[in-house]
Amino acid sequence: MMNSAGHGKPLLPKNVEGSDRFSYVTDWLMAALLLAAAASAAWMMRSALPLDFSARDFNPLIGIPLFLAAFGIKFLVSAARGSLRGRRFGTSTLVVEGDCVHLGEKLTGIVRTPTRLAPSGDYQLTLRCIEQIREHELIDAAKHRITDHVRWEARRRVVPTTVDSSKGIPFAFDVPTVALANADARAKGDVRWTLEITAPMSGVDYYEIFGVAVRPQR
Repeated sequence: MMNSAGHGKPLLPKNVEGSDRFSYVTDWLMAALLLAAAASAAWMMRSALPLDFSARDFNPLIGIPLFLAAFGIKFLVSAARGSLRGRRFGTSTLVVEGDCVHLGEKLTGIVRTPTRLAPSGDYQLTLRCIEQIREHELIDAAKHRITDHVRWEARRRVVPTTVDSSKGIPFAFDVPTVALANADARAKGDVRWTLEITAPMSGVDYYEIFGVAVRPQR
């Protein structure tokens, strides 16, 4: 197996497990915390929060537990969907050449599923470069939020009838030199690369996400 830059040095394959399970476990945690916070807020405010919107003593603070509950339900739905995916499809594995790829090289590999899938449409693989930027609020500069910005992405499609997913769904991406690498000096924030793969299935669609190491140009 040769490296993607064509230097002739053999590279050993690297196996990376998908991180979708981590995502939906986090969603379960967030749902529990938000719903518990909503219940606590409603309990503490129960005597001061009449539900009659036309009442004179209606208090708009009732929006706090409702707001928390709405976000809790959103995370709950996402967690339930993720758990169904995990139970149905298991954890997929990403197999790539070497520990990383450099800017200007080709990222090649396969995604291997625990069992053979039979999707109703094409597999779609998306490679993304994402930069996390800390943005300060205009009103209060001491406060900030972290926002993800997609700096580069590319997509590939694989026809399911041409592959056995349990043996591997192949892909190849040319990583441009103009993109940002992990720990890139040109970046204003943290940079991460992800490889997502999706496919339409009856019931719950197949989905998995992997982290990819991209280094600066040699």
